[in-house]
Amino acid sequence: GEFIYVTDTNNKQVQVFDTSGTFVFKFGREGNGEGEFMFPYGITGDKKGNIYVADMYNGKISIFDKKGKFISYFKEANENNKVIKSPGGIRIFNDRLYLTDIELSKVFVFDLEGKKLQEIGSPGTENGQLRAPNAVTIDRDDNIYVADSGNQRIQVFTKDGKYLRNVNGSKDGTGSSVFVNPRGIAVDSRGILYVVNNLTHFIYGFNDKGEKVFEFGGMGDANEQFYLPNGLFVDQDDQIYITDTLNQRVVVY
Repeated sequence: GEFIYVTDTNNKQVQVFDTSGTFVFKFGREGNGEGEFMFPYGITGDKKGNIYVADMYNGKISIFDKKGKFISYFKEANENNKVIKSPGGIRIFNDRLYLTDIELSKVFVFDLEGKKLQEIGSPGTENGQLRAPNAVTIDRDDNIYVADSGNQRIQVFTKDGKYLRNVNGSKDGTGSSVFVNPRGIAVDSRGILYVVNNLTHFIYGFNDKGEKVFEFGGMGDANEQFYLPNGLFVDQDDQIYITDTLNQRVVVY
């Protein structure tokens, strides 16, 4: 049984659906204690089926089993020098946890034991700098993609954290951006980058040269329309899941 886990930020909980879209159960409630949330946002899973939920406001990442039972907080190995402040988007790939820190305008990479492996970016508008980065993902070459929401662009870094390029819908990513508050991002097995453009309600696709290859969406509540879409996830079968916030639904392609 595959489940789909969605953070329900307004209600301070996680909702769980089966793949046919039927609601199965929910977990979490408002608070600062174990299994409680103030602003649950980023969500990801590991190979064991555990669910990691980033809480932007209480600054913690909580780990649950697949039934929603609280296991522990994600603990940084270097207790005397903790870096995570306001975790936003999180993703686990190859036993590494990638996360954006919205307040610090950085991306951190940890192993699952809590050891910090990388720190990418700093606050600012230059190439390689970030402003309130919202989501993070990687491609098949382990390049790191960051939704640099405050700078209206997606930035791509090598797996070593070296700046590669900007994607913003213009040629070479240097002209004016098509994005208004870009949010969820994912890369499929062909290397196509999907971007949720939150405030225009469109989803864009770009090839690995940063050229736009498609767009779909638009504002509304009909099929293939969105209202403030936010999160996006591509599974191993290249199915795309988009959380459509104000329409309160998850759309699957």
